[in-house]
Amino acid sequence: MTPNPVKANAPASPGTRYQQLLAEHIGDMNPALERRVSELLALTDFSAEAFARLSAAEVGSLIVLVALGESGARWAGLLLPDEEEVLRPLSRRGGGNPGWEELQLEMPELLPDVLVLRSSDEQPEQDSVAEPFRQLMLDSGASSAALLRTREGLRGLLLLGEPHPDLAGSRTDFLEALAVSAAAALEKCRRDEELRVANRRLSLHVYQLRSLMDLTAGLHRARDETAVWDLLLHGAMGHVLASRATVVAGGRVVAAKGPKRPDEDAGVFVRAAEILGGAHDIRPANDLSHWATSCDLARMEIGWVVPFASGAVRGTLFLGTAGFGRELSPADRAFLTSLTGQASAAVESLRLTRASIQKEKELEVARRIQARFLPAEAPEHPGWDLWGINIPCLSVGGDYYDYLTRDEAIFVTIADVSGKGAGPALIMASVQASLRTFFRHGQPGIASAAQDLNHHLHENTEDSRYMTAILTRLEPSTGRLDYLNAGHVYPVVVRSDGSVERLDRGSTVLGLFPEIDTEVGACDLGPGDLVALFTDGLSEAEDPAGSLFDDARIVDALIASRSLSAREICGDLLSRARAFSGPSPLRDDLTVVVLKRRGRQIVV
Repeated sequence: MTPNPVKANAPASPGTRYQQLLAEHIGDMNPALERRVSELLALTDFSAEAFARLSAAEVGSLIVLVALGESGARWAGLLLPDEEEVLRPLSRRGGGNPGWEELQLEMPELLPDVLVLRSSDEQPEQDSVAEPFRQLMLDSGASSAALLRTREGLRGLLLLGEPHPDLAGSRTDFLEALAVSAAAALEKCRRDEELRVANRRLSLHVYQLRSLMDLTAGLHRARDETAVWDLLLHGAMGHVLASRATVVAGGRVVAAKGPKRPDEDAGVFVRAAEILGGAHDIRPANDLSHWATSCDLARMEIGWVVPFASGAVRGTLFLGTAGFGRELSPADRAFLTSLTGQASAAVESLRLTRASIQKEKELEVARRIQARFLPAEAPEHPGWDLWGINIPCLSVGGDYYDYLTRDEAIFVTIADVSGKGAGPALIMASVQASLRTFFRHGQPGIASAAQDLNHHLHENTEDSRYMTAILTRLEPSTGRLDYLNAGHVYPVVVRSDGSVERLDRGSTVLGLFPEIDTEVGACDLGPGDLVALFTDGLSEAEDPAGSLFDDARIVDALIASRSLSAREICGDLLSRARAFSGPSPLRDDLTVVVLKRRGRQIVV
């Protein structure tokens, strides 16, 4: 009868209890029946124990114990496959064998059709599948081998020595039954271990995800780059148990934690980051293309290099050797890649926010400059109605208009400096000062004014900067309007009868060339006539479909509103442009100036 493998103080298993019930009857059985009952109870006891929460090693010991107890063999041993799919010894009981620990067998692709092999069985010449097992039996001195197999494959190999002369050898059917039960128990152990490993990995991933989420939240709450780099170092070092870490970004060391060597040179980190260039993969510090730099990093106890990038933010994280000198796992690499990516994204966000704030400050300065130099009101002159309006878009451009009265003339200017921001606004301020100074000294021609302004812009602004403009001189007493169009949108003259003319004489844009040729045009405005000057913010107003508020729409609007006052005409143009654009914002500043001669009733 097999020994009971259950601990003495543990509750008896069902098989053990059943043995106790049958003990008083076993003496009445013949030897063959007694052996059968013993084997059956041993299998029952084994199944009860093996399918409890036992490890593969504990199940293996139980298999050997049951096999040895019921077979009458001198020894029994078990081999299990390792991670490399090689059968290696796990447990052995009975007589010693000096070569037992060295036994091994690579898992064969094909298995014999039988579950039990015996050395005494006649081996067919064609039975090459069983040959590796028979050779192992020969090497170990085993007389029997039981293949512990399931549908998924071989789960172990049970070897039995020669039977003891005083004990009856086990029958093949018992070993087959034990092989089936043992294989099932080992398969359960394997699946349980896989489940435990999967649960450990899942728990690790959950922990990493939570840690990464907490760090990400902290990174994006950080108020400056120093706090971001500090969180990056804290998170990376804590995850891989590194004793030190350094971050290089923008060609310099921006953060470091951990002990430094007395002879440490920060330039080594900068050189290493430059050597990596545009690399993206995490690598050991000794895997750099520059051997001397790798040696310097090793001297400073740096084990790993983690390049990262987000937009314009690029950098490298240098980590000390991971805790206990271990390699970085795929999970570690994924964590570090995500963490450095979030950190670089947070730095990029901070920089963009700073740039946006700086840009907004600049735009606010430009708005104030622009508002300060636009005229507060139009001049009043008998028989004439003048009005101007400027609507800035979300950004600030260089739209400008102005009036200046000198003796018996009114100088009206509208202009548009290229670009947006404080630069064009400042240029507009200098243009106003130049023109006012120019017109106040006598009554020079507007051609001279255009040439003087062109020279001023060409000499005092960058090469790509230019200005379009309409310079006009109006004699209110006669209605004569002299004008010069310097590359600007053509003004529109609308007569009292609804006919239309364009003011197209002038020159090229101002500021691009040192000298320009000019041509002054002239027209006479009679009672009820008007002239509208405007910037391309009006003609390029865009609807959601991408169509422009073009010249034809502007002309139609002026004809329809020509009976209104100059102020009302400006308001009507603005209302039509905004209705046309719908929800789309203005693409540019919108400026309109209307000069209208009062007179007889307009005939519609």
